Amino acid sequence: MHRFIHASDQLLTWFLIALIIVMVGSITAEILLNALVQPASSSLLAAMDTRAVATNNPGRALVESSMALVAALSSPINTASQTLLVWIGILGSALAFRHRAHLGVDALVLRYPPRLRLWLDYLSTTLVGLFSLCVFCLGGYQVCAQAFRSGSKMPGIEALNHGWFYLVLLLTGLLNLLYCVYHFAHPRPAGEAIQEED
Repeated sequence: MHRFIHASDQLLTWFLIALIIVMVGSITAEILLNALVQPASSSLLAAMDTRAVATNNPGRALVESSMALVAALSSPINTASQTLLVWIGILGSALAFRHRAHLGVDALVLRYPPRLRLWLDYLSTTLVGLFSLCVFCLGGYQVCAQAFRSGSKMPGIEALNHGWFYLVLLLTGLLNLLYCVYHFAHPRPAGEAIQEED
């Protein structure tokens, strides 16, 4: 089981790195389009208007077509950036849970005896498992299936169904359940050093 978990860790880590690279690229493209190209095109168009350039001027048509292209690209890039951000955040939480690096308040727990800390570890793992089963797996499945059945498309990316946005919930729930099983098999009370088995 340890080899399978280790392989899933590596796969998930590389997948998250790839998503981060694509997200940084899409955010950079969005910034370039909206912060540089669109204002430059608008000011060039305004300069043409003040000089009373004819409306059928080829230069003006080129500027207007570039502004239309920026407007057409902005929506899909924005949707892709938001979707990737959600996927990275939610899948990253599963990886953090696997490594026991998720948020926790250990200051009080560290004062307890090791046996009680072990039971608290079991309790927190059980609660995460129940939450993952109810919210991520069951709820994620329902919302994902409903989105795929309804045929709703992602704004700006009509080729993709909105269900792809919600699929991350189901994936994260399944990963969390897998990691819960692993945590039960390899308990580690709060405050103990991480020891990976070979």
